[in-house]
Amino acid sequence: ASSTCTRITLELSMRAQRRVSVLVACLVSMAMGNEQIDKDLQSVDCDTFTDCNSCAGATSWSGTACRWCPYPGDNSCHAYGSLVNPCSDDDQVTSVDTCAAKIAPKQVHIALAGEDVGSGMSVMWQTYLKSDSPTVRWGTSASDMSNTEAGSTNWYYEEGSYNHVAVLSGLSPGTTYWYQAGDSSVDSYSETFSFTTPKATADSPLKVAVVGDMGRAQFESGDVIASLSSHAANNSYDFLWFLGDIGYADDSFIHSGSYVQFDYENAYNEFMDQIEPFAATKPMMVLPGNHEAECHSPNCQLSPTKVKQLSNFSAYVHRFRMPYEESGATSNMWYSFDVPPVHFVNIDTETDYANAPNDSYTPFTSNGGFANGGSWTDWLEADLEKVDRSTTPFVVVGGHRLQRNTSSVHEPRIRSVAQRVPIRRPIF
Repeated sequence: ASSTCTRITLELSMRAQRRVSVLVACLVSMAMGNEQIDKDLQSVDCDTFTDCNSCAGATSWSGTACRWCPYPGDNSCHAYGSLVNPCSDDDQVTSVDTCAAKIAPKQVHIALAGEDVGSGMSVMWQTYLKSDSPTVRWGTSASDMSNTEAGSTNWYYEEGSYNHVAVLSGLSPGTTYWYQAGDSSVDSYSETFSFTTPKATADSPLKVAVVGDMGRAQFESGDVIASLSSHAANNSYDFLWFLGDIGYADDSFIHSGSYVQFDYENAYNEFMDQIEPFAATKPMMVLPGNHEAECHSPNCQLSPTKVKQLSNFSAYVHRFRMPYEESGATSNMWYSFDVPPVHFVNIDTETDYANAPNDSYTPFTSNGGFANGGSWTDWLEADLEKVDRSTTPFVVVGGHRLQRNTSSVHEPRIRSVAQRVPIRRPIF
């Protein structure tokens, strides 16, 4: 047993603050004649607690508080000094008040949904604690949000957060709705937001804000974010069209000043928090750019787990719910939607077509595969054939890469898309 204690102490050489308590636990175990030291260190009492509130309000046999690790890859209770607790000291939860803070909705944003114009809206948000009953409550006034819609949850990084989405259906065109996102089981909801669904007919001018390549406020995007928030508050546009490179989380390590620090998730979360004032009130329709492909930091590149979980547009696919199913597509990577008098088409300039660019800088990884072995250009041709020119006489196509630019690398690739789609009229 003494050799095991020495081994554990050496393993914790990078966690000096825990070393003493672990060694004491070893000595106690030796005195008790307990040979299953690792099991005892894992929890003793604490592993019997299955939720944050009961865990964070309890103490282990040693008298220290139990620790709840909210990571999606763990989501369990640990004793102090546990060797199997993956949470950092900053992320583990040791008080019930912190449990409430971590279940609070963050990064609320919305997107158009439904097959008919103005009939649906997707509400998306994040929590740092698993939500048992993700729910949106909504109505036609802030004082009467008696309708509820159950949401679904996903995650893509085992040490990250939880993404939630609820799709509101049966809405009426040209109508203002009020809503809150949260968890009905603990009655924890966001502040109250409102949105207005698109009109079914083009009886008034359509106003669209178009952006792309926008990072966090402190890195040259502060004025743009402030402007979008102000214009949203003044109802100066109907929805936001975001043409890729959403937040620049992939190269956040450059801005942090540390090439070994892992900032990818923090950068993404910070950006989404910053844009909530307008993204929660105006539908934000996004499409992928090259900076959504993967995490580029050395910290990511040297970690097999991060390489696997943060590559191939994983964050983009899981954080956003666009109306791809409604438009017959196979992925969030491309889709279309109508807001009269325009049929908007979102194409993927990054993957799944002939001569597509390779946005992967990580060895042994590749991007794409969202078209079930085919190409999204087949979907594009079918989508354009179905356009109803009587209600949407205009067709506007958006993609991240320009057809014509000064780059000898980008232009031939995107031109190949236009040349491969056999339609009667050119789309570019």
